[in-house]
Formats: sequence, structure tokens, C-alpha cells
Amino acid sequence: MTEKSRTECNRRVDPRAVDATTQASRASVAERFIDMLEQGVRPWLKPWTRHIPSQPLRHCGLPYRGVNAILLLLACTKKGFASPFFMTRAQGIRLGGWL
Repeated sequence: MTEKSRTECNRRVDPRAVDATTQASRASVAERFIDMLEQGVRPWLKPWTRHIPSQPLRHCGLPYRGVNAILLLLACTKKGFASPFFMTRAQGIRLGGWL
């Protein structure tokens, strides 16, 4: 890793100075949490009635991090996915799948 990329990785972003895409993503995550709370679902509690993956994984087994992990856990809860594995369309095609 170069010194420049290390610096960019460690740089903190002022939360007040975010672009419109970031603001929209944050608003979308907040709306999903609010919708679940209004339906009586507390997404931070372990569900005992059905299996929901505890941590979303990439197709190779590495865990997702950050907001992607949160979004995938919300999708698992809302749609009842039992598998913790996710991949992009391009990754699926590369592995021999099709849509």
C-alpha cells in the first residue's frame, strides 16, 4: 500500500460535508430501520423464530463490512433469506451463473 493510499484510507470525512449520494444512502438506511421499527421488528435482536444470517458474506466467504453489511442484513430480515452469501451480477456470471 502506498503512503498516499494509506493516507486516503485513514482520512476522516466531515459528516457535514457529504455529497448528495451519501446523504441519500444514509436516508435510505434510516428509512428502512424506521419501517422495521414501525412494524414491531427490532433488527438488532437475534430472531428465534426463523434463521436469518448473522453476518452477510461475499461469495468467497469474506464478510461484508460497513453500510453494505447493514443493508444486506436488512434485506435478509425483510425477505427471509436463509443463506448469508451474496454476490454481484458480474461475479455470478464469472462463476458460470446467469440471470
